[in-house]
Amino acid sequence: MGEKMSNSYTQNILNFLKQEKIEAKNIEVFYQATTHKSFKHNKKDMRKVNYEKLEFLGDSVLDFIVSAHIFQNNRESSQGELTRYRASLVQTDTLSAISKKLGILKLIRTGPGQMKNEVLNSTKVQADVFEAMVGAIFVDQGFIEAKNFVDKHLLSQIKRNESLAISDHKDPKTELQEHFQSFSRENISYYVEERENKTFEAKAMHDKKVYGIGTGLSKKEAEINAAKDALNKLK
Repeated sequence: MGEKMSNSYTQNILNFLKQEKIEAKNIEVFYQATTHKSFKHNKKDMRKVNYEKLEFLGDSVLDFIVSAHIFQNNRESSQGELTRYRASLVQTDTLSAISKKLGILKLIRTGPGQMKNEVLNSTKVQADVFEAMVGAIFVDQGFIEAKNFVDKHLLSQIKRNESLAISDHKDPKTELQEHFQSFSRENISYYVEERENKTFEAKAMHDKKVYGIGTGLSKKEAEINAAKDALNKLK
């Protein structure tokens, strides 16, 4: 059973690389890019690798590619405007949506049971694996191929030779805070509890009233999802 699953996993990786017209020099890099830390490795494998280091690298590569693109297309914009626009392009929800569209979710190796469901349903994990994939392509294929991947799946959404509209992007927690500050001096607070399955549940509260509830694999993700829930209910 383990061997069959391994073969299936490998084939899914190869199919994805073929879809992207990538001939891997070292397939192990792409295994690492799609392995969550909850995955139970073979006892003989002492490396216990996961995607976190490649996600760290991919995040920097992605930021550079996007920063260069928006700088070249928005010469008259201020540094603050460029920063906000970049934030809107590389926000978690955007990268998560790309992961889903590319079918990257079916490539992720995770722990079993409820943990698997929590991981695969996490927008942060989905975004992180996209960044890890950018990192893996950079390591295995070089900068040009990593840039081509980002151009194709992220920057292709922007029309060529068009001055880009600068987004007034705000993260959900900031947006929720500004909503309440418009009529109250009391800040939003978040009550966070760790659950048994190593996930977190957060409640967005104002004046002792719960406005939104969210879950996540980290306290930050749970708070963001609670803020999103509150904003949706306030619409």
